[in-house]
Amino acid sequence: MKFKKSYIIISLIILIILSGCSNTKIVDKSQSGPTKTIIDSIGREVCVPDEPKRVACLYTNTGHFITMLDHGDTIVAVSNGLKRDKLLHKIVPSIAEATLVKVSGDINIEALLNEKVDLIFIPKDMYENKEQINKLEKYNIPIVVTEFTSIKEHQENVRMLGEIFNNSEEAKRYIDFYNDMIEEVSTKIDQIPIEERIRIYHSINEATNTVAKNTLPAEWMAIAGGIDVSLEGELDKDGDKYYTSLEDILYYNPEMILCNEDGVDEYIRQGQAWQEIDAVKNNKVYLLPNGISRWGHTTSIETPLAIGWTAKKLYPTRLEELDIRKATLNFYKDLFEYDLSDEELNQLMSGKSMRLTKELK
Repeated sequence: MKFKKSYIIISLIILIILSGCSNTKIVDKSQSGPTKTIIDSIGREVCVPDEPKRVACLYTNTGHFITMLDHGDTIVAVSNGLKRDKLLHKIVPSIAEATLVKVSGDINIEALLNEKVDLIFIPKDMYENKEQINKLEKYNIPIVVTEFTSIKEHQENVRMLGEIFNNSEEAKRYIDFYNDMIEEVSTKIDQIPIEERIRIYHSINEATNTVAKNTLPAEWMAIAGGIDVSLEGELDKDGDKYYTSLEDILYYNPEMILCNEDGVDEYIRQGQAWQEIDAVKNNKVYLLPNGISRWGHTTSIETPLAIGWTAKKLYPTRLEELDIRKATLNFYKDLFEYDLSDEELNQLMSGKSMRLTKELK
C-alpha cells in the first residue's frame, strides 16, 4: 500500500515537472524545449516557447512589431495585411512568401497547421469569436492575444512582445523614441490655447470612416494639437469601424483634412460635395505618409512619427526645429536596421503606392 502511494506521489511530481507552464489551458503538449509564461494584452497567462521558431501573425501590426524586434524571419503564416506592405517586404523578404491563412476574418486551419507553427498571435475580436477560437484551441498551439487602444497600451504591447522574443532592449528603444517625440511636440503644442488650435477631420480608409473617442488615433491627434471634429458628433458603428456623414463634416467645416488611404485624398479634393469645406478650399487636404504601416492608423507602428508629422503640418512655425525627414530616417535605421534611400524616403512621405492590392484568394 505504501509502495502504491509512493508511486502515485512520484508520478504526480513527474507530471508537474513535465507540464511546465500548466497554469494555462493553451499549452502545446507536443512542443519540446524550454517555455516561459507571459501575460498577454487581455490579461491571460500563456505558456510560450522560450525562443519561438515558427510564428503565425493573424494581426497585421504584430508582424510589424516582431520585425522591429529582429524576428521577422520567424513569421511563416500571415493575415492579408502583411501581404500588402511593400517596405516590410524589403526589410524581411520572407514575409512576402509566408502562407496566407487569414482573409476577411476567416482562418484556413489546414494551411495554418501545415506550417507547423509554435505560436499564434491574434487580435481580441478573433479571440471573442468562439467558433474561431474553438477551432484554434483544440490543436493546443499557444495563442497570444494582442490589443491596444491607447498609447499606454500600445507601449505595453511592445514590452510584452519584447519579452516573448527576448529583445526587451529593442522594445525599450521604440518606447523611448515614442516618448521623446511626444515630449518634443508637447512642449510646443501645450502653449497653444484650445480656442486657437486648428480644427481637423481625420479620414481612415474611406472618406467618411473616421476616428472615435477613446482610440489611439484620437489620443495622438490631441497630442499633435488638432481639434478632431469627428469627436464632436455621433458616429455610426459598423463592426470595428466608425462613420460620420458628409453633412456633419460640412457642418463642422474643418480647416484641415488628413487621409490615410491612398486615393481618398484625391476623392475629397475633387468631389463636388466637398468643395465648400475650408480645408478643400484652401488646399489643406493631406495624405499621411505610409511606411511599414499607414502612419497614424488605428494600430500603426509609426504612430510616434505621425504625431510629429501632423504637429508640424498644423503648426509649422512652432515646430521649426523638428526635422521629420531626419526623424524618419533615424526611426527605420535605429529600429529596423534599414537605410532608406532618398527615393524611398520621398515615396514614403508622399504616402502613395506603398501598399499592394488586396489578395482575394
